[in-house]
Amino acid sequence: MFRFKKIFILVFALVLAVMFSNLYLSASDDMDQIHDEIEINNLFILESGDSKVKHNSKVNLNFTKNIDINVDDDEFIFSYKTEKNIKIETKNELKIKQKYNFAFTINGVGETKTKIDIKSSKYNSTIEIYAFSTDDYDYVSTVSMSSAKRVYFDDLYTLGLVTMEDYNLIVYGDDYMSETTVSYTSYTTNFVYVRGTVNFSDYNSDPHAANKLMIKIYDIEPFPLQPTLLKTIYTNASGYYSTYIDNSAFASENGCDIVVQLVFENSDFAISDNFFVYNHSFDKYQDAPNGLILRQDITFQNGHERNDALHAHQASIVGFQYLRYISGETTFPFLLIVTPGIINESFYIPLVHEIDLENGDGDDWDTVLHEFGHYVADLYNLTDFWPCHHAKNYNMIDKLDSKFLGTLVAVSEGWATYYSISSQLYSNTASLIIPDVGDYVHGYYDIEKHTQWLMGDGNEWVVARLLFDLADDDVYYYESFDQINWGGKLLFEKIKFAAQDTFLGRLYTLSEFIESLNISPNDETYLKLFEFYHLSAKLLTPANNSFASYTIPTFTWEVQTTSVLCPNNQFTLYILSPSGNVLLTHDAGNTTSYTLSLNEWNTLLAYGYTSIKWKVETEQTNSPATGPYFSSTMNLNMPIPTSVSVGVSYYGVLQDGDCFWYKFTASTKGYYSFYTTGSTDTYGEIFPLPVATPYISNIITQDNDSSDGLNFKKTMLLYPGFTVYIRVRGDEWDETGSFTFSVSYVPAC
Repeated sequence: MFRFKKIFILVFALVLAVMFSNLYLSASDDMDQIHDEIEINNLFILESGDSKVKHNSKVNLNFTKNIDINVDDDEFIFSYKTEKNIKIETKNELKIKQKYNFAFTINGVGETKTKIDIKSSKYNSTIEIYAFSTDDYDYVSTVSMSSAKRVYFDDLYTLGLVTMEDYNLIVYGDDYMSETTVSYTSYTTNFVYVRGTVNFSDYNSDPHAANKLMIKIYDIEPFPLQPTLLKTIYTNASGYYSTYIDNSAFASENGCDIVVQLVFENSDFAISDNFFVYNHSFDKYQDAPNGLILRQDITFQNGHERNDALHAHQASIVGFQYLRYISGETTFPFLLIVTPGIINESFYIPLVHEIDLENGDGDDWDTVLHEFGHYVADLYNLTDFWPCHHAKNYNMIDKLDSKFLGTLVAVSEGWATYYSISSQLYSNTASLIIPDVGDYVHGYYDIEKHTQWLMGDGNEWVVARLLFDLADDDVYYYESFDQINWGGKLLFEKIKFAAQDTFLGRLYTLSEFIESLNISPNDETYLKLFEFYHLSAKLLTPANNSFASYTIPTFTWEVQTTSVLCPNNQFTLYILSPSGNVLLTHDAGNTTSYTLSLNEWNTLLAYGYTSIKWKVETEQTNSPATGPYFSSTMNLNMPIPTSVSVGVSYYGVLQDGDCFWYKFTASTKGYYSFYTTGSTDTYGEIFPLPVATPYISNIITQDNDSSDGLNFKKTMLLYPGFTVYIRVRGDEWDETGSFTFSVSYVPAC
């Protein structure tokens, strides 16, 4: 069925394996912090080695350091654990830098497994070697035991010693528990009834119902090599299947000879082991009599590949359920899922629509649905693909030494992780009570509660979390910065539109998606998200809701983006009115602060607003340019002069460099005296509008010591409605102490 396609995929995967050492690695390949060490899959990879040798002959496997994974340790200790009938010819606890040869001889027959531990001061990794031995040959694989047994089966099949019907028994052996029971109806009938349940197991060995699994029922007569398909049905949500067969058609054969086969396939997808679609056939029931009730139940056991394949099957059903919901479509290109894959990595192959899963990833729903997310992206040209090692804690721009590739991988992998979690939540898979299924955690990390790796648009975890925040309803975990809940369907439509609207017809940066939303620079619901995920700058000073003095303020902000290669490098400061109108802008270039000019601050003071707002627009200008992203907005309370009246005293205390502003509006024509009393040496200056400290722009008049002692006093003729602003300061700006300010009035003649 898949022969031509598999030849193409094999060549495709091997070429990419040589070029890049690995393909699209799954989320399970993240560098995850565990206690004091970092565990990394595939730190060393198989470069060459024996897959089949004569029994009792030396097996050589050559491993090399994976150049796709950058670690700062340059020496590793290799140690091994194996079984008694294996003789290791490589020194234990060997110190290795780049290449490692592992040689051994197998003395016994049957299955054996060897585990190699790789450790350094910071990192650890493992390699598992599987072998199946007969009296004639040893079959070896670093992928899985079944991979070794498939080579053995191929030898037997080539020699004509087995048929295809023997495949499952030889390759998978006793990986299940089954029970067949027979009973009869209490009434006369020409029908035979076939029913049963199918279960798979979680890692605690607890059983779970296999939903929507294909059940084929055959009669093997009169052509045993070409059984007659009688019916195709599917299990229900309880894993139960039930049907009946008209047995009268087989009266001449003493009743039908029934074979019930489970097939891990449907109209959307198939789960394959790289040779065949996974399946299981129950033992034949021969010459079924009328009224027979044949019940055949099965539970696949944890730790076996067909059980993993059923997990992948169930996860894929969830993937297609969510895809139908968000797309509104019903049919899609057929998807082939191979577990374990041929190069023991988890990745998606575009165009041919195939997911290959690393050995052990089949039962990891997060990984299966992450790769399914790539399938969706491929169908709708949402993102592009690039083979590389990736992880949640990488800034991929720096990892790949390329902004183009880094942002490409971040948006591609981020979408896939978002899809993985969202699809499970949509189908309420938590109700299945399968460990690690249907929660908000991907790998080890909660997509809502995790607070690390906020690295901007070169980080896949940022992309995944931002998409999730845009879609979710914030019920599970309240986040003050997340007030948006589009839902998955609307998010998908917006991403699809954004991708179609780009020059290349796909999203290569998160910025392209954000730009397509046409977000208002004043829409704080989005700006808070951008700032939280380090896409935009973080405002520092003046602090939010702080009070400005008349001294010219300096505005400062933090770059935030953690990329060494491409940090945000273009900033524009915006000063806004309380209603959000732009009062002034300043291109700050690649700096993170700006001090207003005298003219700018005087202009802002002259507006007379009780407060102003400020924010920063952020861009990264390396190609492909990303941004602009606006920060959230901060409020700055403006200094307000004290309004004064005739005959009222106003007490103040001057500090070094300090001043007080008073506002007076004349009600009638007359001479008005502005003065202080007390022991402090004061200086008075009168302006048409407030000005920045210590400047005297547009000053009307001033006085130093015209009142009693060292106090100032200035008398002016004012007309009704005329307003002046009086600045009281210490002489030479360094005088300190208390004073009392007053206004007196003498009518004009």
